[in-house]
Amino acid sequence: CAFLASKMTKAGFLDDSGQMQYPINAEENTYLLGAVRPLAPDTEEEEKEKKPQRVLSIDFLRGLTIWFMILVNNAEAAWPILEHAPWNGVTIADFVMPTFLFIVGASIAIAFSGALKRKESKFELIKRAFVRTCKLYFLGLFLQGGNFPNYDLSTLRVMGVLQRIAICYFGVTLLF
Repeated sequence: CAFLASKMTKAGFLDDSGQMQYPINAEENTYLLGAVRPLAPDTEEEEKEKKPQRVLSIDFLRGLTIWFMILVNNAEAAWPILEHAPWNGVTIADFVMPTFLFIVGASIAIAFSGALKRKESKFELIKRAFVRTCKLYFLGLFLQGGNFPNYDLSTLRVMGVLQRIAICYFGVTLLF
């Protein structure tokens, strides 16, 4: 099955003899044996329109980290090992934010290298990163405000976790 999938194209697939097989009826899995012809290469417009592939390992690590963050925030009373450590120690919970920062850095490297290969200007990349930084920062302020719409400004954390991630994101963007 994997062998056939590697030879599949938009119109059909190549059999072992190099002949193109065209589907007649996909439900019955019947194919018409056709002449060998090369497939037309993708045009530049089609290449630009193609969405970049997702990096599944980054998506998996991001999902795992979000799951762990929810676990740490909601189950620390049940399991003391999930509590944040006092100033002079470290627990498993203290690795959530550094993992997010690692994911941010890896994502920047992957996304920006692809954008630079597509000949996007560095200024445009920095401008988009600045807008995203502002969105993340203000979203963090909004979420830290407490009980919407009755914010208690005395407990507002100007430099919460999401705000720090936003600042790190923009700093690494400038270094890239």
